[in-house]
Amino acid sequence: MEKDRNIMTIAQKNPTSISKTALDSLDAKLSAIDAGWLGENLLGASDGGSMSADPVHVYTQLLQRLRDGLDPVHPKRRMSPLVNAGYAARMAVTTCILKRWINGVVEAWAEDTFNSNAERGSNRELDDILCVNVVVIGCGMDALGIWSKHLLRRSLQNVLSARGVNGHETFSPPEIKVYEFDAYDNCVLKQNSLLRSGLLNLSSCVDKEKRKPDEELGTNKSYHIHARGRLNLEGSDSTKEESDYTLVSTDLRKVDGPLGETKQHKSILSHAGLEAGFDPSQPTIILSELVLAYLGCQGANAVIHSISNDVISGNKLSTFVCLEPMFPNGDEHDNTSRCIFSVQESYAINYCRQFRGKLQTGNSTSTTKANVDSHDSLWLHPLGSHRHTLKLRLESCGISCFSIASLGESAIHVARSLRRKHMASFPNAEVKTIGPKFLCAKEPFDEHAALSLNLECYCVVCAFHPSSATRQQNYSKNYELHQWMNKICPWPIQVQIKPISTYAEDTQVNDLYKSLYVHFYNKYPAIRKMVKSALKGDLLVNKLSTKCSGDDSVSVIRERFIKEGGDFWVATTNTLPSSTDAIRRIHVVGCLGIKRRGIKHRCCDDDIPNLTEFEIFRLAVDDSYRGLGIGRKLIDVAETSLLAGSSRNNGAIMLYAVTPTCLAAACKLYESYGYCADDMKSFSAGELRMKVYSKLLCK
Repeated sequence: MEKDRNIMTIAQKNPTSISKTALDSLDAKLSAIDAGWLGENLLGASDGGSMSADPVHVYTQLLQRLRDGLDPVHPKRRMSPLVNAGYAARMAVTTCILKRWINGVVEAWAEDTFNSNAERGSNRELDDILCVNVVVIGCGMDALGIWSKHLLRRSLQNVLSARGVNGHETFSPPEIKVYEFDAYDNCVLKQNSLLRSGLLNLSSCVDKEKRKPDEELGTNKSYHIHARGRLNLEGSDSTKEESDYTLVSTDLRKVDGPLGETKQHKSILSHAGLEAGFDPSQPTIILSELVLAYLGCQGANAVIHSISNDVISGNKLSTFVCLEPMFPNGDEHDNTSRCIFSVQESYAINYCRQFRGKLQTGNSTSTTKANVDSHDSLWLHPLGSHRHTLKLRLESCGISCFSIASLGESAIHVARSLRRKHMASFPNAEVKTIGPKFLCAKEPFDEHAALSLNLECYCVVCAFHPSSATRQQNYSKNYELHQWMNKICPWPIQVQIKPISTYAEDTQVNDLYKSLYVHFYNKYPAIRKMVKSALKGDLLVNKLSTKCSGDDSVSVIRERFIKEGGDFWVATTNTLPSSTDAIRRIHVVGCLGIKRRGIKHRCCDDDIPNLTEFEIFRLAVDDSYRGLGIGRKLIDVAETSLLAGSSRNNGAIMLYAVTPTCLAAACKLYESYGYCADDMKSFSAGELRMKVYSKLLCK
């Protein structure tokens, strides 16, 4: 043990380039916190991880404790306002996603645990959640893994309190399991800081586990259990001896040879995880912040492939989150045939050169282009130059279900979300538009343009259980996946309204309509008949109908509606399951069709000549996208299209909608959008009462 302490002291006083990067990152985060970007007085008196403390406050306190655990020979540094703002955005986004994921897992555990035995036995897809895995690759001196223990305890407390549950006599809540991976030098620093700050109690078996030949403790070993023990946070059970923290030193650049028919390399991460005792069958989040870009192209691909195959594939709640550079790499910008770039592209090119120059020479401002762009040194290899190349790369590595946003977009949505919560908590506050002092400058800051450009040079990726995106799954499982994605991603899912155009979209509309009203079938058999009739009628999709159209790329559903004087639209998103398979590139989350009823000429005092009547059919919105205004957007597009046609024909439009009264959400939607219920025309269909709505459309 004395020899280990000497190694730690030497490494800390004479940090290598990689450990210096970890120390610089820690200082930059503390500088941003001290400047007030994440709130005021966060580095003041410690709350010690108490349940009453704000979670972000606890995270900042843990960062400070890690810094206090280092040798004071390294003084804290104050960064520039621009650097502070960038690091604040990174911390805001990563902490938000981790908190949302842990809350989501705890909610899933509670729902599964406290459901009745009959409900659990009838359709149970989740295995028992015994633990929650938090895996941090390239952990450096960050506190995310440690902080996750506080988050899990807090989330469990909130969920149990909301359900009125006291004590754990009849059930066992899940425990946290933290696995952190980094280079040997960083593990030396991290272990020393954890021990000196009192955040880690080493396991009693750690000495036996670590007693290996001295040469294996150096950087030549591909992976090694560096420390194992129990995290010591205020409020945690100090009587338990089971380890909940494992620190693994590994070189993530190392890969196995090409495996299988795909000839895909496999990262050493898979082997290191097995040795650490990681169980992929339990819900797992794997976090990577500016790590993959330093592993080289082959090393990063191998890590992503291992994460897809060996980590997030084991449990449907598992998620991979990475925050990585997104700008040109190498010679992409040396194409002399193009001499005009956008402001963002020019900034990204120059920022890439500066970034790589800093890594090569230690000087971010005095590096020549010849030095930076040399083929001999690939110090930095971004995941992609823009979102499209990034998507293709993720797909080639086996990640089939993911969502991407820039760091700027992510930070904006995180800040808005927190401010909305603050406004809801303090409705009588004098200033309602500002909310908490979160991601707001507390110092003179005039580099807003540079900050905006800089944040667009980084991407945030949330990737999910790969089998969730299989084509064969039924729609109910598919929208469960989308609900999970919406719960974890801080940014909203972008939805587009357009005319249905392909057979692939026909198939998805059919699946959507087929599964949307299943919960009404037992109580209202007439709804089952209504759905069945639609699926055999205007929503029919089969190979015979495709052959009749003569073209697989044409929508047969739209053709039917057009023949009846109408049209058919879908709400789609292309940010959810992405794949080279076109049927999964566009995902249908809503639909609506209209048909022409006929022309009627009135001969009364309030005569409206050439009145054309249309009716809305097949309005449907995916349950996981309710509340986003998709139904209103579909109706608005249909009305706009009808009005455009009526202006050419000098006529007016009467648009009808017929819906069962039991579909309360649909009735409320029509009423809120100006449709009037006509009791005289409403009718009964078996046990169903059908409500008829109408709206006059005039230019």
